[in-house]
Amino acid sequence: MNNESSSIPLARQIRLLAKSPPEKSLAILFETLHSEDQAISAWSAWSLAQIGTETVIDKLFNLLSHSEASPRIWAIWSLGQIHQAYAIEKLMLALEHQDSEIRSRAAVSLGKQKVSAALPFLEKLLVEDSDYSVRGQAAIALGFLGGDKAIELLQRILDDPEIYVHTQATYSLGAIKDPKATEALIKALTHHYPDVRRLAVSMLGERELEDVVEPIIHTLNDSQYFVRLKAVEALGRMATKAAIKGLKIAAHDSDEYVREEANKQLEQLKRKLNFSYLQSFSSHSKPLLTEIPLLGIFSDLEVKNYVYSSAFGKSRKYLISINNPGLAPPITYQLIPEQLRLEFHDLETPKHDLSYRLPSEEDILKVIDFASKIIPIQGDLLVHCCRGITRSSAVALTVITYLLGEDRETEALDVVLAACPQALPNLWIVELADNILNRKGKLIDVVENYRNRNQSF
Repeated sequence: MNNESSSIPLARQIRLLAKSPPEKSLAILFETLHSEDQAISAWSAWSLAQIGTETVIDKLFNLLSHSEASPRIWAIWSLGQIHQAYAIEKLMLALEHQDSEIRSRAAVSLGKQKVSAALPFLEKLLVEDSDYSVRGQAAIALGFLGGDKAIELLQRILDDPEIYVHTQATYSLGAIKDPKATEALIKALTHHYPDVRRLAVSMLGERELEDVVEPIIHTLNDSQYFVRLKAVEALGRMATKAAIKGLKIAAHDSDEYVREEANKQLEQLKRKLNFSYLQSFSSHSKPLLTEIPLLGIFSDLEVKNYVYSSAFGKSRKYLISINNPGLAPPITYQLIPEQLRLEFHDLETPKHDLSYRLPSEEDILKVIDFASKIIPIQGDLLVHCCRGITRSSAVALTVITYLLGEDRETEALDVVLAACPQALPNLWIVELADNILNRKGKLIDVVENYRNRNQSF
């Protein structure tokens, strides 16, 4: 790094190297990849993946033999981010690596990239690998791949004696949105492992399909109370006559916890799905300007109740739904005409844990494309994430910044804070938006200054 860029945080300097000529940046990035500061290592690995040349891929593959664990882990993570045939070749070779951690991560990366050619190799890991963590990660990979063969293999390894393996197999069946996977989960409701039954009923509940209600009701006779408890929670999501009938049966269960949960779910179904604080929505978050729609920033629970509410009727026009990968939005969201679904974790720095997904440039391009179609006078814009604080506020800020135009970044943040006073925009999303909208750091500065003034967050 040079003195001219000393005013720029080191992590951002490293990210900028991803756009520099490789002959100048590679030596620095491979050096900083070994940093003791995990954030620096993380962004170095990210930058190397962005460059993604064959030279980078070869060097990363060679690092898999490094004597220290950290460079190995970041190298395999980086290889998994490079969606190129040559990188996939290296990942396939890594499935036979002596380090079980490398085998595991290679398997998941291939699954995430939906490399169907990896299926025979994943099957071999499931059958022959002595390390249960590798078998479990291979099951996760199958969940990403999907398809008949993956479902068949997952059903087979439900019988694996290791709890980590058979639970991951159940989760993966739940991740595959296919009628055959649903059938496999229904069959798993009578499995000899209680944890398989518990997870199967949860996965079926998340599908919110009417034809799974009766099989779930049957699990109210399960010998394990925690399986029956999950059945009650699943029925509470259904809100059908049959589900309510099942909840009434569960209200007389022999276990106190099951009875309490059944009564709680019944009570929630009786309530009017509306919150008093939503009634003030139109007064506290009116837009400052006519160029933008009325903005609402909500948590998962709040937006679900807003969608159900009749208080705002036809004003519900646009929805950006954000959540972790694999979590399906409730079918009630279909009540809103224009929708964008985004799936990534609330991260501001990469994690080498492959279950996490960092927001990407592609995600923000989708947001801006969606924003370009918004006509403010036609209705409200709702943005939600799990807590309604970080991801949703950053995405909302991106939309408002785009709609207002250049040099109005402070006004854009004011609109977001009016809609959500506790907003804490995700800085990585803000940086992506700043770059794509060519704001030359102005949007980043506005948000960083706001965060610095509110250190209590």
